[in-house]
Amino acid sequence: MASRSSFRKLVSTTLALSLLAIGLTGCVTVRPEDKEFLAQPSMTFGSEGPRKAHDEHVFSNREGSYGAGGVTGGGCGCN
Repeated sequence: MASRSSFRKLVSTTLALSLLAIGLTGCVTVRPEDKEFLAQPSMTFGSEGPRKAHDEHVFSNREGSYGAGGVTGGGCGCN
């Protein structure tokens, strides 16, 4: 029975070391100037990326006017 106990200990040690190795590979230090290239555009506050540009293009074609996408103005020229 001693061999069964040592086998379990070997398996549990190997499993623990494997999980530790996998966990450590996910840790990386990123320089601040490289973060802009690694971040997804959808994670930036206030930026919808290409979808926003497409929506503005469709809106300007539908309304027949351009601009007035901000808080002031309604697109009718009555700001």
